[in-house]
Amino acid sequence: MSLISIRNMGLKRELPLELLYNVVDICAQSGSFKDLKALSLVSRALNRQARKHIWAFVKLPMEKAVGLDKEGKDFLYLVDALSTLPDITSYTKSLHIASYPPEVLIPFLDNLEFRALRGLSITGYNPRAHYAPSSTSLVELMNTNRNIHTLKLRNFRMNPIAFFDLLSQAELHNLRHCTLDIINTTIDDGWDDYLTHPSPDVVEGFLNKRRTSETSNVARPSLKSLSLTRITNLPNPAFCNALFRDTHSLFDLSSLQRLTITISSYPPVPLQFYEEVGNAQ
Repeated sequence: MSLISIRNMGLKRELPLELLYNVVDICAQSGSFKDLKALSLVSRALNRQARKHIWAFVKLPMEKAVGLDKEGKDFLYLVDALSTLPDITSYTKSLHIASYPPEVLIPFLDNLEFRALRGLSITGYNPRAHYAPSSTSLVELMNTNRNIHTLKLRNFRMNPIAFFDLLSQAELHNLRHCTLDIINTTIDDGWDDYLTHPSPDVVEGFLNKRRTSETSNVARPSLKSLSLTRITNLPNPAFCNALFRDTHSLFDLSSLQRLTITISSYPPVPLQFYEEVGNAQ
């Protein structure tokens, strides 16, 4: 696209502002925003419209910051630059967090604030890893974005109850689409305990804590779609009780429209189990 210049024409503007908004929206359809960045936007209103597209999706940590860190160079100026942008707070609707490298991610999480997220994706989280962000910081992020509609968690390695607590404390009442992909909740990374841990008593303690919570409206979002891929402890009935089988479980499947289950090669799981999961709704 050739360079386009759109200027504020004052009271005698020849083009309606709505049409100019449409031009900005069309130019923003490219994932790289090449056409959008080619526009010369003099009007503040048009600049705001453009920034809504540019900051609608944010990935942390920034790839440039990761590259600078690998080269042993300072990347904190990128953190400072993003943290001074007021648009980030309200314009970002979708956030992807890559937990590695954690020493690069932490400064971004500590200095940036998001309050209008509709989608959140977190990849590669292991609280036992050195410099890993605390689960509390992730809970706080979700607590300040109660309108999150879509949640994707991928490559998690956590104690099963810690994983349940993370989802429970997030209080995502408006969650409708959830993807749990490669979730390792075995104890000490062992593969022989997936049917016995967590034990029914431990899960019952977790559920009872939700039943007796001082918060009268404990979140149990009614999901429309649920995707489960390679979750180590899923064959454990107690684990399923905490996820969706109990009346105080984490998720309500009564309105579920789509269930996707991907069978992993290990640990070996009887095929009939997946039919039981499907019937749980």
